[in-house]
Amino acid sequence: METYTGNVEITKKNEKEWQEKLRGVKKITGNVAVYGNAEAEFPLLAEVGGNVAVYSSVEFPLLAEVGGYVAVYSSVEAEFPLLAEIGGYVDVYGSAEFPLLAEVGGDVLVSGIAEAEFPLLAEIGGNVAVYSSVEFPLLAEIGGYVDVYGSAEFPLLAEVGGNVLVSGNAKAEFPLLAKVGGNVAIYGSAKVRFLRDYKSNVGNNLRIRIMTKLTASFKNKGYLFVDNILSKIISKRKAGNIMFWKTRAIGSMKIIYVAQKGNIFSHGETPAKASHDLRYKLTDRDTTKYEGWTLSSSHAQEAIIGAYRAITGACETGVKMFCEGKKLPAKMSIEAAITATKGQYRADQFAAFFKK
Repeated sequence: METYTGNVEITKKNEKEWQEKLRGVKKITGNVAVYGNAEAEFPLLAEVGGNVAVYSSVEFPLLAEVGGYVAVYSSVEAEFPLLAEIGGYVDVYGSAEFPLLAEVGGDVLVSGIAEAEFPLLAEIGGNVAVYSSVEFPLLAEIGGYVDVYGSAEFPLLAEVGGNVLVSGNAKAEFPLLAKVGGNVAIYGSAKVRFLRDYKSNVGNNLRIRIMTKLTASFKNKGYLFVDNILSKIISKRKAGNIMFWKTRAIGSMKIIYVAQKGNIFSHGETPAKASHDLRYKLTDRDTTKYEGWTLSSSHAQEAIIGAYRAITGACETGVKMFCEGKKLPAKMSIEAAITATKGQYRADQFAAFFKK
C-alpha cells in the first residue's frame, strides 16, 4: 500500500500496530501525530496532505511536502532533510532542522527552548514570531508581520507586508529591509539595525539585487533557485552564450534542465525544451488577444495558462510544476487566477496587465 487514507495518531501503546499499517506507505492523506515517547519510522513517506505534529523524536528522511502545518513540541528532535514546502504554518518549541525548506505558506513561530534552522528558507507567506534565537540567512520576503522578542537575523530580508515589532531584550538585524507595509515599533532595551531608508520602496533595483544575491547564495550551497523553483545542481555546460544546468527537483528524482542567458532562465524537461522556452522569454510575445479580458471574465484553464505565459514569459515546465498537485478548476475568472498565482514568476506583471 503506497497511500494511507485518513489520520495517523501514534502513541507508545499503538506504535507497533501503526508500524505495520504504514509499511511501504509513501503518502498520508490526513494528519500525522506522534505522541509522548512513541517510536515511529517513516522511511518512505514523501507527502502528508494534512498537518504534522511531533511530540516525540522522529525522522522523516524522504518527506518533501506537507499540505498543512508542522509543529515540533517539547524538547524533542525532529529532522526533515528533504522537506521543501509547507502549506500551513511552522511552530517549533523543540529542535528541528529544515535544510531544504524554501517556502512556508503560513506563519513561522520559534519559541521557548527552540533550536531551529532554516538555511534555504526564502519566502514566508504569513507572520514571523521569534521568542528564541534563530537565523534566516536567505529569507527575502515576509507577507505578514515580524515580532522579535529573542534574537533574530534577517540578512537578505527586503520586504515585510505588515508591522515590525522588536521588544524586551531582543536583538534583530534587518540590513537590507527596504519596505515595511505597516508600522515599526521598538520597545525596552531592544537593539535593531535597519537599512537607513527602510520606509521607502526603492523599487525593482533592490529586488533584482536581492534576488541576484539570493541565487548566488543557493549556488554556493549546490542549489539553483530561479523563477521560484528550487533544484539540486548535478552538472553544467556552456554552449555558445547559453549556460545549461542539469538539476534534480527537490523532493523527487525528476531531472530538470535550465537554460540561462545573462539573468534570464528557463526550465525544460530536456535541454532542447529549456532552450526553446528561453528564446520564448527573450522575444516579444503577442498579447493583443487578451486585451479584451477583464478581472471578472471567466476562461478555460488552458486559455489562462496561455495568457499567463504570453504576458509574463513563464516557461512551460515552470507552469506545469506549479499546476501539478493543485486542484484548479477547468474554468476560472482572471481575478481568481491572479489570486492563485500570487508570488509566482512575474505574477505582478500578469495582474498589472488586467488592472490598467
